[in-house]
Amino acid sequence: MAEKHTPDWTLCDRGDYVDFDGDSRVILGDGMSVRIGVIQTNGRPETEANAYLAVAAPRLLKELQHLVALLEPLERDGTLNVPGHATLNGARAAIALATGDAQ
Repeated sequence: MAEKHTPDWTLCDRGDYVDFDGDSRVILGDGMSVRIGVIQTNGRPETEANAYLAVAAPRLLKELQHLVALLEPLERDGTLNVPGHATLNGARAAIALATGDAQ
């Protein structure tokens, strides 16, 4: 399945991007050529953490997809335990949310 999102994002240091004040984080993609978003951090830990989470999102999606691919054969052959089913279903739900396929 082809990715619909920019596969790699970069988080600029606060104040490194001239269009925004020193309390913003600019998220860029594809070798810093596509601006994805700006998070006004105002130096607050919560907004700084949100910026890092946004940058990690494509990697998190990829890893969840890998986890699902590893667990699905166990589900099919009946060897996946109850916690494994919960993990698999949670990963599927997160992937659906991230890809716009959530109901």
